Amino acid sequence: MTFRLSCVVLFLLLSAPLVQAQSLKDVLKSYEQGLASYQQGKYYEALASYERSLKFARQAKFPQNIAANLTSMGFIYGLLGHYDKALAHLQEGLKIVRELNHAHDIAATLHSLGAVYFFSSQHDKALAHFEEALKIPQGFTKPREVAAGLNGVLCRGFKDRSTDQQR
Repeated sequence: MTFRLSCVVLFLLLSAPLVQAQSLKDVLKSYEQGLASYQQGKYYEALASYERSLKFARQAKFPQNIAANLTSMGFIYGLLGHYDKALAHLQEGLKIVRELNHAHDIAATLHSLGAVYFFSSQHDKALAHFEEALKIPQGFTKPREVAAGLNGVLCRGFKDRSTDQQR
């Protein structure tokens, strides 16, 4: 290897962590902007920020951040009633968190999928996702999370009552 080529290789090796650090900074900044917009009820602004963060995360190959953006976007699409988009984003995010084996994120994403299925009147699918989320060890660790998961299972009662009323 020539001296010049060696210098280029050394520069690339040394600069890679700096590039990754900047990419992570871009991912997190855009994600935080999305979260702030979501908390203010500015859902379309939040989606734009999450989309930007997702782009940075995909470029930098940060799977956990890719999943976080996908699930956040899926949740918002669900709130807006865009159920097909919500399901697509949440399912892609679920695939990633399953690969990463992050129990809490798997449970939370399953719960979000259950909610979207519930509000799109697909009650059997909703119930299946809520129940699967509750079965994950270390999935929901806080009482509030467990309560949210159990509320999802209540859709069984909702479904049963609506079926009874149709008879």
